[in-house]
Amino acid sequence: SCMGQSEALASPCQMMLWESAIANGTGTVTNPHLINHTTGVTGSTTYSAETSYGDAIFSAEIASQIKQIMRQNGQEKYASIGYPVGVKSGTAQVNNGASENSLLVGFNDDPNFPIAFCVVIEDRVSGELSTSELVSTMLQALDKP
Repeated sequence: SCMGQSEALASPCQMMLWESAIANGTGTVTNPHLINHTTGVTGSTTYSAETSYGDAIFSAEIASQIKQIMRQNGQEKYASIGYPVGVKSGTAQVNNGASENSLLVGFNDDPNFPIAFCVVIEDRVSGELSTSELVSTMLQALDKP
């Protein structure tokens, strides 16, 4: 449902909405849709989702500045993902430091493949599968024609 520390909680969907306002450079949330299209029994498209926007959560200037910082972070630390991503990571030590709750939230900065993502691994032990490996696998799977 929600994640965070103490009383500061957010859902993964809320995190992706925040990312959309940065990625689109406007500070305005891109409304999500869970179904891209539906097809009838004859094979014709009966519904096709269209991009729509919600509220501005900060200015376009702030969105642009944050996007630049996140893209730099993606280039410097997460190039292994294999896509031009902007990212923010976070970890919280748990189990007396034996493991961590690992977070990677961000966006793919390709206008032909705009995807926001939020990956959380609870109780991750160092050396196990990482959030960036999951993001890379997810983007590769979604990028197939």
